[in-house]
Amino acid sequence: MFDFANSHDKMMNRPLPFLLLPFLFLFPAMISVSADELRVAGKTLAGWTAQLESENETVRLRAVKSLGPFKAEAIRALAGCLVDESDAVRYWAADHLGQIGPAVTRSEFHQQVVLQLRKMESGNGKGVSLPAAFALCTIESPEKHLNVLVAALQNPVRGVACSSAEFLGKLGPGAKAALPALEKQFRSHKDYHVRGACQNAIRKIRQEPIR
Repeated sequence: MFDFANSHDKMMNRPLPFLLLPFLFLFPAMISVSADELRVAGKTLAGWTAQLESENETVRLRAVKSLGPFKAEAIRALAGCLVDESDAVRYWAADHLGQIGPAVTRSEFHQQVVLQLRKMESGNGKGVSLPAAFALCTIESPEKHLNVLVAALQNPVRGVACSSAEFLGKLGPGAKAALPALEKQFRSHKDYHVRGACQNAIRKIRQEPIR
């Protein structure tokens, strides 16, 4: 079974050493902006959206992960991904929509997105309920959905607890109500990784530097 939370957690917060920056110019940029439109890994929004129709889950997953930089322009495509049969595709679609935030509320797909996110949030799978709760916190209000993320901090699965802390950190000051729960887990949790994720979330919510 694909471990969404652990996979997502490992890909975040990896700083690039400054000494490597000069060498980046030797390789093609993954994201480049032309005079006409944004391209991600050489493809336009239309190009990645077309790949979402593939029967191959890996192809669809690569496509949905590439939609983030298109921001509000990708709302329509991301809304469609929320009903994909793959939990991984739905996970990344919800994550991106959460980072787009208020622009979703102003879009014509607002009701469709909220309906699907609520279904994901109330489902049994933690793999999709957490990003759905995160997205609903930014699209609607944290007060209605923060409890899902707070409750997941106590999940015995490391990846779930860490992912929950990460989403709370992404909410920033909007997740202040979660500080007591995060501080408790930071002080008492037995897992080093969970404590570290909670500490980073606390710093982001308080807008302190991440060490």
